[in-house]
Amino acid sequence: MTGPELKPPLEHAHQSPPECIRSLHKHYQKTPVESLDSDPRVLDFTNLSELHRNRLHVVGKLGGSCLQKIFDTFEAGEASVDGGQNIEIERASLSREIEGWKDNDRLIYEHALLPGLQFVPSLLPFSSQKALLSRLWMRDLSNPLHKTNLHLHYHIPYPNCETSSFFGYDDPEKVLLPSKDPATHKPLTVAQMLGKRLRWMTLGGQYDWTRKVYPEMDTTEARDLVPFPHDTATLIHSIFPNLNPQAAISNLYTPGDSLSPHRDISEASSAPLASISIGTDAIFIIGLSKGSPVANEEEERILVVRIKSGDVILMGGESRWAWHSVPKIVPTNVGAKYNPLDEWPGPEDGVNKLWAGWMNNRRVNLNVRQMWD
Repeated sequence: MTGPELKPPLEHAHQSPPECIRSLHKHYQKTPVESLDSDPRVLDFTNLSELHRNRLHVVGKLGGSCLQKIFDTFEAGEASVDGGQNIEIERASLSREIEGWKDNDRLIYEHALLPGLQFVPSLLPFSSQKALLSRLWMRDLSNPLHKTNLHLHYHIPYPNCETSSFFGYDDPEKVLLPSKDPATHKPLTVAQMLGKRLRWMTLGGQYDWTRKVYPEMDTTEARDLVPFPHDTATLIHSIFPNLNPQAAISNLYTPGDSLSPHRDISEASSAPLASISIGTDAIFIIGLSKGSPVANEEEERILVVRIKSGDVILMGGESRWAWHSVPKIVPTNVGAKYNPLDEWPGPEDGVNKLWAGWMNNRRVNLNVRQMWD
């Protein structure tokens, strides 16, 4: 169950995470990646341990033929999809097939530990992942309406018509991001920006990271002005009709990076969050602590999940307000299988050859939210 009655008050957005979440986060930050495959606590859908096998249940499926139509439309760059995805619901144990399940269908799983937290492994095919990368980092990053972590301290030199994206500059070492305060920050080059300094980009409603609030837009007219990319919103809403994408953050990770424990409670809506992963594997921690007012917990309920490219997690029900973090990014050359996206972008993408294979050892997470009901 989810709803306003379970939502923590907005002033709790500044609260520190509970010790059980913090300690587990630190533990997996220090855990060698070589030991992850044999760690029974890690929920890995390609290597299920007995601890999880009997606690996972299939709660629905996404029809493969309808999904393929949605993906084809998105990849072709068309503006809309004809009709949403109807999710067929039937509860079943992991060891039993859902009646009528076909090989190209995608199953939706829930874990008994956190009802409402849904997993759709390998939902996005590589072709759609590549298309989404191009929309995010070649198109949306080049749109001044979408802000990044660099906007606070730097002036951004947006590409012109001849240079369609930041990846297209002939000599990115010579294109500067001037500092807004030269006494505090030195200017950056576009090469530095794309190399490591770019950490996130927001889409749609622009979140205030200091105050932890969204812009105060209460009228329908104001909401229509929020520039969430229509094709990406349609892709997500067509698959998950109970989520109307209005805001998102796209995070960039490389090995050694992490995301500290936090909760997403600033949205007025109780609609679920969708988390889409592309690139190298990551460890994801999510849970409710003992005594949590969200679900009147009597004991800790925490999951540790290995997320792979194309996986989608839907945080609904009790998990909508849960603490979560990313303590570790798994390097491509340690434990993770070959990912065709390691070669993105390629020569066919029309970018400077300097950026060929930019996604190698990178992870992109697109976290999509609904701000208002």
